[in-house]
Amino acid sequence: MLDAITQEIINNSLDAASAEMGRVLQRAAYSTIIREERDFSCSIFTRSGRLVSQAAHIPIQMGSMDMALKTALRTFEGRLAAGDAVLVNDPYSGAQHTPDILLFSPVVVEGDVVAYVGSVAHHIDVGGRVAGSVAGDNRNIFQEGLRIPPVVAYRNGVMDETFASIFAANVRLPEVTFGDLQAQLSANTLGVSRVHSIVSEHGTSYVLTSMERSIESTEQEFRRRIAELPDARGTGSDFVEDDGLGNGPLTVKVAVEITGDELVVDFTGSSPQTEGPINSVLSATTASALYVIRAVFGPDLPANDGLNSAVRIIASSGTIVNPLSPTACGGRMQTCYRIVDALLRACATFTPDRYTAGSCGNMTMSLQFDRREGPAPIFFEVMPGALGARPQDDGIDGTDVHISNCMNAPIEALEAEFPIEFTSFEFRPDSCGAGRFQGGLGLRRSFRLHDLGGELMIRGDQVASGPGGVDGAADGQPCWFVLNPGTEHERVLPSKTLVSLKPGDEFLRETAGGGGIGNACDRDPDLVTRDLADERISKHFIKTHYPQTT
Repeated sequence: MLDAITQEIINNSLDAASAEMGRVLQRAAYSTIIREERDFSCSIFTRSGRLVSQAAHIPIQMGSMDMALKTALRTFEGRLAAGDAVLVNDPYSGAQHTPDILLFSPVVVEGDVVAYVGSVAHHIDVGGRVAGSVAGDNRNIFQEGLRIPPVVAYRNGVMDETFASIFAANVRLPEVTFGDLQAQLSANTLGVSRVHSIVSEHGTSYVLTSMERSIESTEQEFRRRIAELPDARGTGSDFVEDDGLGNGPLTVKVAVEITGDELVVDFTGSSPQTEGPINSVLSATTASALYVIRAVFGPDLPANDGLNSAVRIIASSGTIVNPLSPTACGGRMQTCYRIVDALLRACATFTPDRYTAGSCGNMTMSLQFDRREGPAPIFFEVMPGALGARPQDDGIDGTDVHISNCMNAPIEALEAEFPIEFTSFEFRPDSCGAGRFQGGLGLRRSFRLHDLGGELMIRGDQVASGPGGVDGAADGQPCWFVLNPGTEHERVLPSKTLVSLKPGDEFLRETAGGGGIGNACDRDPDLVTRDLADERISKHFIKTHYPQTT
């Protein structure tokens, strides 16, 4: 009989294994997007593909890894041996966009699969029409790089030669991409070893039972909490300004309905799928929704499939929250952030103390430098924004919020690797939405090219209007992208575009500030004085938004 103490030891051992996998992946990676910005995640699954443990990595990735694994198991279950690994990046097979490559390895004990370990990482390039693969104006998934349904890419720890030759012929920097794949394999190998050790210590039966009990108890506790809330329905909406091809605005509508111990998230009324790449495939929509539901109703619950089992998601096919293949979806994060903001507003009906005002989603860019000799390097970066205000506190400055959790890449590491020089990296004063509680500040970050030009891709949103304020508060300042700022060649860029750069050109990004909450007249004057002293806001900002403060 498995006792509660042993079960807790097993559960925590699995969590530790997931976290250790992440440390191996980060340290072994070649690209800055993985090594410095930490755009990766690691998880452990039951032998039927149910999520049982995940490290605190990237919520948008982890929330749907099981969907890709279950797709793979429909083809390969019973055909995998120790040392094998299944690879998938097809957004219509459970992945989310082509640069995110998922790798799953079976844990085999005495000839039987007892679990799976998995890793997902954002790769610098997987082919396609532009460096980085996911241009803001792609029109279909075929322009977004090599699309890989579940395949057995490794046998006995060695990459399949046919797969390797096809893959290498389709990516711009195979040495970097294969290096990052090897880092994923190393993480998986470590995960397999750790699960073996847990099984050796506690026995296969106890480990399998502990996994299932953990999932079941999570679902039971979540349903208990939901049942304590009144039956009600909350709604929210938000929008993406455009799809990169002139179509927009595009609306995300969501309703959250609680009946007894059942919670339904319904996206009925959201815009039809669009030609540009901002569509969110079902796996990404599911991950975004589950992030909010867990954050609001069960932040202390284990991160496993128990929550998935207790939540029903309705997303009509052919919409921006569940597009049909071969619709472009590489820019799905722009829609996913709007899903989060809309869903938080809907959940505020039940939990008015757990939501945020509008937040700035991350903005991404890739820059492939002109070739001098050898492969042309690719600089890819996620640019964080700001968290909107909270019901009893200000937002958070200059951070990658909500479903993403990437780090700010150190400019020293980027300058050492690429022919660029950073000219600014700082908070953006006055970008916060004023209110009783202010939104966070966005970031200002710019760099100048040295002796090489290149092709720049930017993919963002919120340039026409900033993240929304709530209850009478002001919106945050919009994003701003500009080439050669403050010169006669200054050129303001749209949020989704491709542009050629010359040596000496400077590119500036300013991300949006978070929206505020509550009437600005109710803000504590001492906080206004503090923010002025810290140079977060200016005297002009105070005069405009806080005239009651002298």
